[in-house]
Amino acid sequence: MARALSFNLFEHWNGLAWTLTLINTNAFEALTGVSADAIDDAWAVGWVSPLTTGSNEPLAIHWNGTNWVSAVTPHVGQGANESNAVLALTPNDV
Repeated sequence: MARALSFNLFEHWNGLAWTLTLINTNAFEALTGVSADAIDDAWAVGWVSPLTTGSNEPLAIHWNGTNWVSAVTPHVGQGANESNAVLALTPNDV
């Protein structure tokens, strides 16, 4: 069964207007939590269902001020894994 591409949508309010960013991915992703401690340090978490396995894996992505970059996440136990929330306190404490 073929799946459509997935898009994650982020919006930012600068005091005057909303700016949107779409992240195109070749897997189904669901973001369930986001936190930022600076304009160039934001984190979003959730889960991803890769097209190859179909089993949920934890997902974490980091905004570095320019791009969203995937971060390595632990897989705990057996079966599907998901991250539901994140809290960015400082750039080195998330």
